[in-house]
Amino acid sequence: MLKTAPYGSSLTSFRKTRHGTAFSPWVSDHGPPLHAPAGFSLARLVTDAIQSDPTPNGDEDHLDLACEAPAESIHVEHSNTLPPCPLGPSANASPRGALLNAMSQLNSASSRHSLPPDHAHEVASMSKERFHAKQRSKRRRRAARAKKSLDATAAAHHHQLKQAAKRWRGRASTINVGIHVGDSAAPAPLISAQVPLVKNAYIAKNVVQGTTSDGEMWTKEKLIAKGFEYVPWDGSTPRLLVDSDNVVVGVLAGRPRDATWDALIEDVAQLLNETRRRCGMNGGPHIHRRGMYASLHTGISMGGGQTRPANLHNDPDKLLVIDELLADSRVRRVLNFANSAFQVYAPTLQQYYQSTLDRVCESNPGLARNTPGNSFAAATFNLGPQTVTQPHLDHLNLPWGWCAITALGTFDHTKSGQIVLWNLKKIIEFPSAATIFIPSAVIEHFNLAVEPGHQRFSITQYTAGALFRWVESEGCLLRDLDEAVRADLERTGRARWENGAAMHSTTSDMTF
Repeated sequence: MLKTAPYGSSLTSFRKTRHGTAFSPWVSDHGPPLHAPAGFSLARLVTDAIQSDPTPNGDEDHLDLACEAPAESIHVEHSNTLPPCPLGPSANASPRGALLNAMSQLNSASSRHSLPPDHAHEVASMSKERFHAKQRSKRRRRAARAKKSLDATAAAHHHQLKQAAKRWRGRASTINVGIHVGDSAAPAPLISAQVPLVKNAYIAKNVVQGTTSDGEMWTKEKLIAKGFEYVPWDGSTPRLLVDSDNVVVGVLAGRPRDATWDALIEDVAQLLNETRRRCGMNGGPHIHRRGMYASLHTGISMGGGQTRPANLHNDPDKLLVIDELLADSRVRRVLNFANSAFQVYAPTLQQYYQSTLDRVCESNPGLARNTPGNSFAAATFNLGPQTVTQPHLDHLNLPWGWCAITALGTFDHTKSGQIVLWNLKKIIEFPSAATIFIPSAVIEHFNLAVEPGHQRFSITQYTAGALFRWVESEGCLLRDLDEAVRADLERTGRARWENGAAMHSTTSDMTF
């Protein structure tokens, strides 16, 4: 506790943090003590009010809190301080009303006289360290309550799954994986992998390893020669990507058991092909960091200098086309199947996404979800005609979160279009009409070339990590946070990553 003189100004020495950062001295200014009016006794008023209270148990459901004091009794010491509602006398005031009136007299007196000396000295002597410690303690308690509520809600959602979904989930086979960070690194489970993150862990660093030195595209043969494992997959049977801690780090979710699904996917692929033409994207090349193909983005995001969450910007002509896509019942089925599969395989993580997006949308009625009830904030329609991605990370997504990817098109998945998970050293067949989930911010990924004369499209769904940080910082930007709060966010980054990775299901959760 920093010491202050009883009166006047006190200048303490410089304060240093554990990291050696020095802060300016703490100055506390206070004058001599001022006292309440003569004859005032709060204890006597409390005793009189209790003795004369007609309510047997002292419980009044509707207290008469009259706000009728004359305007001149309101004292505002600073123009940026909201004046309190004065509690004045009323004709039918209860004994508690009298007590409150007496307390208002004390407040009025305090406009001319300061707080009692003991209390004034206590407030003035509170150090910066103690103040920030109390704020950190409050944040930890709020976070603990939020996590407890989240776990309870996720558990409730977990039990609401249909029995058929549980049985289907229980039949999923496993693919053992380890996270490789760097070519020479030994594989590690997700929670302990030293993946490159920014200090607060809400987004990852864009450290890409799979780009070839000669600019040539990877082939299946080259990757197998480099030590990658080839994984056949029929696109229907679910398979779990499981690390050495038995944590499900990703899922080959497959497709619904619906005889009409193939026809629906074919219709959506044709719709995406027509969308590319309507948006004037038939010409090319459309070059960006993920590849050379046309794409449209829609939904809610944050970043790039935005001061709050906003709808992704599109030209008016493209916006009209996107609205038509999102209104199409076939497109909605594809988007909502991914959301349902997310709930089946990672219910706690899905509920974290859902509750975060709910709070984002509550903050601004102008924000538009892609589909009602969907837990993903944004989606990208990759319009091809041959969607072939380069090695990349979606590093602005939530690092421990999942991205849903649905493939569509006419390609032969045994010969082309396979997805490569670089950090897992896996090449996985990825048929049209199937959906997979991966932590795309920390698992580098791309897909192999599509054979000439064939088409490949994809739909991805994801949520930016900045949305989670914005919600958990109570709607503040990093630059607007107190320096101590920012430092605390960075200091707890590794713990945030570990707590986030713990939101994934384990193999024991998958059993029926």
